[in-house]
Amino acid sequence: MIFRWLFTFFALWWLWQAIRPWFVTPPRPPAGTPPQPLKDPDPKPQVQPRTKASDDDYIDFEEL
Repeated sequence: MIFRWLFTFFALWWLWQAIRPWFVTPPRPPAGTPPQPLKDPDPKPQVQPRTKASDDDYIDFEEL
């Protein structure tokens, strides 16, 4: 008897989850705010210059 009630409960719950998107409309953004423009990418990416400390850590395996 309890399985019948559980099955009925879960069947109705699944049916509600399947049908709800057709009846519930998603919230809309306010009409007064225009969309933000996209930012242009930087024409030159900033490259960090190599320092002496980072040069010391470099190992050239072709010279070994």
